[in-house]
Amino acid sequence: MTTSQTQHMRRTTLSFGASSRQLRSELALIGEDVHWARSRMGAPMDDLLTDALDAAAAGNWEALKLLLHPYLHWNRSDGATLRGRTNVLRWLASQPAPLGRPARFELRDGQIYRWWTS
Repeated sequence: MTTSQTQHMRRTTLSFGASSRQLRSELALIGEDVHWARSRMGAPMDDLLTDALDAAAAGNWEALKLLLHPYLHWNRSDGATLRGRTNVLRWLASQPAPLGRPARFELRDGQIYRWWTS
């Protein structure tokens, strides 16, 4: 293990029994690491979202499938939650209206993992 990997592990491990001041400091460092990871992903988050919306609009389900995480959680506007990429793709294919931008979304492993419909 390299020195930078050891420092990274040390920075992202929270201390049990630490003071609230120390925890806030450690959480801030973790936030910096998350920001660093997001800014260095293969595609920026908005590009990934645009690609997903374009694929859905074109009915290109194979392309969309590659952008969605297998354990996807999709929160619909009616409050229902769909789980799993296959279920979400089946539901999207049955919808007459085009897919709109989500209220928010979450990525995991470079794929869309959670989607909250606005």
